[in-house]
Parts: sequence; C-alpha cells; structure tokens
Amino acid sequence: MAIDLAKELEGSGHPDAPRPPREEPKAFKGMQKAFGVTFRDLQRRNRRRAFVLAGTLVLLLGALGASLGSIWGAWPIGLAIGVVIALVQFAVARQGGPTIVMKALGAHRLGPTEDPQLRNVVEEMAIAAGLPCPEVWVVPEDSPNAFATGFRPDRSAIAVTSACASASAGTSCRPSSPTRWATSGTATRATWS
Repeated sequence: MAIDLAKELEGSGHPDAPRPPREEPKAFKGMQKAFGVTFRDLQRRNRRRAFVLAGTLVLLLGALGASLGSIWGAWPIGLAIGVVIALVQFAVARQGGPTIVMKALGAHRLGPTEDPQLRNVVEEMAIAAGLPCPEVWVVPEDSPNAFATGFRPDRSAIAVTSACASASAGTSCRPSSPTRWATSGTATRATWS
C-alpha cells in the first residue's frame, strides 16, 4: 500500500512525494574516487563536530555556573545561569558569526565593483560547488591565506588576505579546490596554490 502511494505521488508536486536523491556537484564527483569521501560526508562530519563543540560549551558553562553557585549555596541557580549564558552565546554566534569573525580580524567587505578578479574567482568556485556566492571580505595581511565561515551556504562569507586580493597576485592565489571552503557548518580553511 505504501509503495503504491509513493508511486502515485511521484512527480505530482505533492509535499509528501518522494524526492530524487540530491546529486553531488560535478566538481566533487572525483573526490569520492580519490579520497573515499563525498562532499556530503564532509558536510555531515562538520555539522556533527559543530554540534559536539556547542554541546561541550553548554556543559562547561553549566558546570562553571553550578560551581560558582555552590559557593553561595545555590548551585541550581548557578547552573541555570551558566546554561543561559551558553545558549545566548550560541544564538549570537549563529546569528552574526561570519560578521563577528570578520570584524575581529579587521577585514572589510568588498563592494560589488571592488576587485572584480577576486570576485570572479569566488563566483567560479561557488558555481562549481553548486552553492550561492558568499560575501567576500579582505583581511589586511601580507601572507597569502583564506578561510570561509558560516552556518549555512546562503549566509556564509569567505575572507582572503590582501596578499591574495592584490592585482599583482594574479592567478597564483587561485583556490586549489572548492571543497575546502564549500563545506558548511563550521569555519573551514581554504587551500591556495
């Protein structure tokens, strides 16, 4: 009965209709052959690690709050305060994480007409990864480096140092692989060749 219903709903546009499996972007198809891991595996691993990290923060701040609360004889209140502080920190990081990281590094956001060469490289990588184009930030630093941050692909950001962003860098700062910054869920360092 359930199989017949699934066949009936298939292709009907109904919300309960089975969806075809999501295909990996073309740029990542060879990754499974070379490394035995897929892009989606990397995403799941990063999300799992982020969840463990957030849970550990909640536990640590809760334990710290309970310890401080026990000094005054009210450990449950201290525990509650510690957990609330951890949850507020998590909410703030989730809401404004990329901007907070970029501002802490002294980075500035590229305008739509600034550095078209860098913007083109980032757009090429986003297209290859099958992801929306992230915000582009430039960190004032002399060594060539880059990283990406964000919880979701549509609210992510990529930062490159001014050494990579400068016009004199040319193609020597082209990313070696979009998989290095396209994994969402945690900040990921990009590899530049």
